[in-house]
Amino acid sequence: MALEWHGSDRAARVVVIDDDEDFRLFVETMLQAIDGFTVVGTAGDGAEGAAVVGRTRPDIVVLDLQMPVVDGMTARPELRRLVPEARIVVVSAFPDLVTLIDVLDRGADLYLDKGRAYEEIVPALLAAAEVRA
Repeated sequence: MALEWHGSDRAARVVVIDDDEDFRLFVETMLQAIDGFTVVGTAGDGAEGAAVVGRTRPDIVVLDLQMPVVDGMTARPELRRLVPEARIVVVSAFPDLVTLIDVLDRGADLYLDKGRAYEEIVPALLAAAEVRA
């Protein structure tokens, strides 16, 4: 039985920004199994991610914090400027309470521990899409 999202009359457009190619592929693969989501772009760092976001105007951005070139904390304000209405879902392999509070205070909508993201990413993106709708 395929999962479906019925929050809108069109698919939620997603960009995944993460230096871990396996994680990007995982998110893409998971979202292909859910009606109502379309991955419109991916990037391996925050600078490339900002360019992709500016070009594709997604509804949801999945953003890693620790990346080379431009990290997620640095890229987040530019992403918010480019798509103020988008939901930003931050993932981090180094979660801690201080970072969580800082990320949410700086405008992220959700924060996931990357170690648990494999089981939590789909429910988190479904929730982000519902809030966006």
